[in-house]
Amino acid sequence: MSEENKVTADELQETQETPNPVTNPAPEPAAVVEDEDNVKYMTPQEFEVAKLRQNMPVAVISGIIAGIVLAGVWAAIVMATNTIYTYMAILVGLGVGFVVRFAGKGVTAKFGLVGAILALFSCVLGNFLTTVGFIASNNGLNFFEVLFNYDWSRIFLVIKRDFEYIDLVFYGLAVIVGYGTAFHTVKIKQ
Repeated sequence: MSEENKVTADELQETQETPNPVTNPAPEPAAVVEDEDNVKYMTPQEFEVAKLRQNMPVAVISGIIAGIVLAGVWAAIVMATNTIYTYMAILVGLGVGFVVRFAGKGVTAKFGLVGAILALFSCVLGNFLTTVGFIASNNGLNFFEVLFNYDWSRIFLVIKRDFEYIDLVFYGLAVIVGYGTAFHTVKIKQ
């Protein structure tokens, strides 16, 4: 072997210690671990990265869309069965909360607040759409005819007349569920 092709022992050890990015990629950061209670355990650095990945506008827009769709589904079920299911408010709150959570990637309580507000909005909208459906059905009118051409003050009078205090209980539960499901619960690893 020629002198210029010889490798010293020190040079050989240096090349073995230096990771080659192709053959020896750098170790990936520890994965975020979830336990059976759906709690994410993160290091402080992972939590800061997760906070940067949050997306409030996407959470709000997705939550509004989900709330409108779920309120419509609630009204459609009530109209199809001709039975009022007040407990559907909890399912609406759950659905809206999960959409806010996954669309917005929230890890802070402000996403819970958005989930709670949108859950309440969706419940009120579901009640409104159900009332529109009943008015349409009882008067032999089209749903959209009542929705767009009917005097809304009369719709709200019907809602007020049919209101029961148990509605507040279920709306409150919907708000709680909407809050609790709208963001990931995180515990910081020490």
